[in-house]
Amino acid sequence: MAGSPEEPAERRPVTDRPDLYTRVMEHLWRHYALMSSPERLAAAVVGVLGSERPPAHRRVGPDAAGIRIAGDLVPDRVWDPLVHRLARSL
Repeated sequence: MAGSPEEPAERRPVTDRPDLYTRVMEHLWRHYALMSSPERLAAAVVGVLGSERPPAHRRVGPDAAGIRIAGDLVPDRVWDPLVHRLARSL
């Protein structure tokens, strides 16, 4: 599986920041059991693409429960920069 701890070095992306790639992948793998299946994610993408008025955000799966609650409480104009800042801190 791409990005797994057992992923061969030759399959890892070429990057100027291998330390950042490793930290992000370690973070993702800690939460892997909560992630949605690729099929469920693909179905959500197809649904959004086929919508006349797609939502600004579409959260999929059990891992999104906390994000869903926070997203309901925080406006998008506040949420988006916050998520961006958190992603940069990884």
